[in-house]
Amino acid sequence: MRRFKTVDVIIQGVLLLAIFFCTLKYPGKESKVFLASYLAISGWQLMSAIVHALIRFPNPAFMRKVYNWGLLIFVAFSICAAVLGWAILVALAWVMLTPCMAIFYWIVCIGETNRWRTRLSAEQQDRDTNPEAEQQVQ
Repeated sequence: MRRFKTVDVIIQGVLLLAIFFCTLKYPGKESKVFLASYLAISGWQLMSAIVHALIRFPNPAFMRKVYNWGLLIFVAFSICAAVLGWAILVALAWVMLTPCMAIFYWIVCIGETNRWRTRLSAEQQDRDTNPEAEQQVQ
């Protein structure tokens, strides 16, 4: 789990940087690289959210719950708006909100990964300073 969280944060950071640099390189122009990066970060974060929901990592951050509820509301709104024929509203919402959601999700993942590393370091330090406690557990 620790490896997945670390790799998750790194991949998200690389993809977000790719989007940022593609935006700088091709300002105001349609770019296949930008679109590919945009779809890649969306796909990766959706997969990551599903993995986190299915695996149930211990002590999820409150902000992850906020993100998951926000994502659920956003998708439900998009489906309802599409059914009602408000395609332009759906497109506008996706263009405006998804970059903010991507950055927010990355920040949530960084916070969880750092919190987890701190907790694991403290547990390791406890084992190193108190070897008798580990023997009692075994």
